[in-house]
Amino acid sequence: MNFKFDPTNLPDSLKAQDAQTAFEDAVLQRMNDASAGVTKGDSFFAAVIGMLVLDGITDQASTNFIHGFWSIFGDASGSTTLSDGTTQVSNKSVYQEVADAISKIAGHNGTVYYQELASVSRQLLANTDTIQVDSPGFKSQIRIYDDAYVKNGPLGDTLDLPDLTGTAGGGAPDDLRSDNIRAVGVIFAAYNLEQLRLFDAVDRIIETWWNGQLPVGSDRGSKALDDFYWSTEFRLSPSARHMQYSRVLGVTGGEVSTEVQPNTQFHDLWMRLIASLAEYDRQQRIGDIVSGQRASALTLTGEQVRQAGRNLAANASLYGWGGTQFAARRLAKHVQQAFDILNTPEIQNAYGVDGPYKVIERVAPELGGTPNIVKYRTLADSGKRVLDLVAKYTSKWSGGTGNPLFSDPSQSNVVNTIAQGLGAISLLVAAQHKPVAGAPVPAPMTNSTPPTADISPADQDEFMRQAGYVIAVQGIKDTEVVQFSQPAETQYAPSVPSLAPVSGGSTNGQAGIDQLRQMVAQGQVPTADQLKALVLPTH
Repeated sequence: MNFKFDPTNLPDSLKAQDAQTAFEDAVLQRMNDASAGVTKGDSFFAAVIGMLVLDGITDQASTNFIHGFWSIFGDASGSTTLSDGTTQVSNKSVYQEVADAISKIAGHNGTVYYQELASVSRQLLANTDTIQVDSPGFKSQIRIYDDAYVKNGPLGDTLDLPDLTGTAGGGAPDDLRSDNIRAVGVIFAAYNLEQLRLFDAVDRIIETWWNGQLPVGSDRGSKALDDFYWSTEFRLSPSARHMQYSRVLGVTGGEVSTEVQPNTQFHDLWMRLIASLAEYDRQQRIGDIVSGQRASALTLTGEQVRQAGRNLAANASLYGWGGTQFAARRLAKHVQQAFDILNTPEIQNAYGVDGPYKVIERVAPELGGTPNIVKYRTLADSGKRVLDLVAKYTSKWSGGTGNPLFSDPSQSNVVNTIAQGLGAISLLVAAQHKPVAGAPVPAPMTNSTPPTADISPADQDEFMRQAGYVIAVQGIKDTEVVQFSQPAETQYAPSVPSLAPVSGGSTNGQAGIDQLRQMVAQGQVPTADQLKALVLPTH
């Protein structure tokens, strides 16, 4: 007979073969410490394993594991009364009979799931008032309960609800799309490179070269400029780029179709995440806490950072659909081609510099002034890195995992202290009560570790570091960080964009009024036709 785990509804911690083996070994050790004298092939051992899994008692690091194990072990070691009302038969013999019967059912081929054995045995033992273990109908009940198990799974009829966060099976909560968020990250980086005058500088270099004013010959530099010039039609024009910036990021300056709503929420959601990351990181530093500074903000938790991340992820996911993907790809290629030109030694030599950003510094005065290169370069790089991390953890932002968002090194000390304290209390209580003969002696509690965080320590550090860069280069004051990091209600964001009316249609009603307000707030002056489409009802 072969016992194994039923993969249906198995917790993530037991899905790997190595984890299953380690769990079996740990339970076997505890049972034999109690003089059970069992092996992995015993139905008694299999039933205990199955009941632990069914009851969700699988985390050996939890302080509740020991109590749960001894409770199940004690029940499984008990006995039940036969039909004569006096004879007792051990539960172990019931487990063996159930295991033998299940292994012979068609399709099992001698294999019995741990959870299957535990589920069927529990129902049989709970129903002994109606059908005794030694009654003629007992074996037929085994088949009935096993058929119910096969149909309903390990849990059968329970008070559980289906997964409401959408994380089951690896799906992303709220239908967050990683590719959409990464596309928005590219557009965010491109916008800041636009402020750095990257594209304008390259265009000016092309113009100077085409006019014969750039001292480069028929070399690699000229070849790069020639290729760039003749591929213009495959790149977004300045107006097309600014339209994407305004639509996706909500910045002013772009001419957006009246059929869509510019993403005016992006900046606030972006700053809330950055401020929440920075404030959370600052509160974890012992120096800040001990000094008593910023005590009014010490209520910030990782879950508030999670909320800020979810809001931004939902927003970016919504605005990353459709043409955004292809606009982002063309922008990414445009950026790469621009830096290929600026990194060409012949071009740098022509301007007497040794770096791509220095070339921009040389060209920028011809464009109306030198931009703050450090600021916009940092915002482009850090913004892309943060949004890529947001995209990487789309399945974690809604908090359906049951784990903390970030790891807290100090938490392990707290957990261990609590575990040691509870262990000392249990030993003290045991010492004050005379043990029952033959009863298992609970093992002392050992140090535990905090649950695994949803975000890896390396990515946590990256989040905090990039948030610090964003705040530093923008000169954001502490008071603004505290203000943006304050808790805010979770924002609603649909998972897919609404279909806009066709030309000649109307967005009338409150939606049209809201869009009109946003246009005015962004400095856009609506035309007469736009006013009619936004305000007047459709007939």
